[in-house]
Amino acid sequence: MSGARGLANQRLYHARVLLTAWQQELERAESPQLVLNQAFGEAVRVHLLRAYGWFLLELANETQLPGEPPASVSELTGVASSSLALHRGELSEFQQLEQDGFVGAIQRGMPLGTSVSRPLPGQIGRSTEDTYSLDTCRNWCDALESTMDRMSDSLAEC
Repeated sequence: MSGARGLANQRLYHARVLLTAWQQELERAESPQLVLNQAFGEAVRVHLLRAYGWFLLELANETQLPGEPPASVSELTGVASSSLALHRGELSEFQQLEQDGFVGAIQRGMPLGTSVSRPLPGQIGRSTEDTYSLDTCRNWCDALESTMDRMSDSLAEC
């Protein structure tokens, strides 16, 4: 396993730890659900976005890892074009998922179909229509992990 894939796996693991803690906090019901959704949702999203970026560097066969991973396929600048050509299909799939799929939803930072509202003075959180949900974040994590696993399996066959 390369350094980039190891970092991607670590970020996925951290996202899973947060999802478990989020579920436990919701069950304890000691804090408002809205606040928990906003706090845990954003933290999970950041870990998933970084896992995605590290995996992009894995696809690019990048050995000199930057301090922070890219957040999209378009940020894979400075990577040898020969490395990118080897995994054109996977990168094209990710570009599509950035435009019309779960990766784009992770990048945008809010679940699809939500509206953003401003908090009123004295409110701890915003309306429930613009928050993350445990199920949405869990689905993102599952989708990213299964996509990465599928691509890794197909790359190993080459």
